[in-house]
Amino acid sequence: MNTYTRSLKEEGAGTGASRSRRDGTKPWFFAFAVKIILMCAFIFAAVTCRVRYNAKIESLNKEATRIQMRIRKINLISANLRNKREELTAYPYISAKIKQYNLGLREADYRQISYLRIIDLPEKRAAKRHMASFSGRKQAERTAALASTR
Repeated sequence: MNTYTRSLKEEGAGTGASRSRRDGTKPWFFAFAVKIILMCAFIFAAVTCRVRYNAKIESLNKEATRIQMRIRKINLISANLRNKREELTAYPYISAKIKQYNLGLREADYRQISYLRIIDLPEKRAAKRHMASFSGRKQAERTAALASTR
């Protein structure tokens, strides 16, 4: 041994203070117990959080299923109403109701119907042949007119 380490050994042995207390084993057991208790507490907290999150997930899944069932029910009601509307607006249903209530309805007379026809004005026809370029919309406005015929 060299002189430096020998002097350290002699000083440590002569002071009488040791690194660990030999009079009782409580500090070693107490530290070990605290570590075990802390580990158990962390494990318990993790398990508790996991159970709580699983419960939340399950309740959200149940709510989503309930909402999906409501959506399906609303879609079914909508389809039924659409079918009922088609049935009520069909000609056989309407004609049956006309006969049932003896309504004095008849088919439309061809003389009651008026038609609109787009025609070219005679003075614009000649101008159309001579003018080479008009924009399409302006030309249509200048050369067309509406006539009602019966």
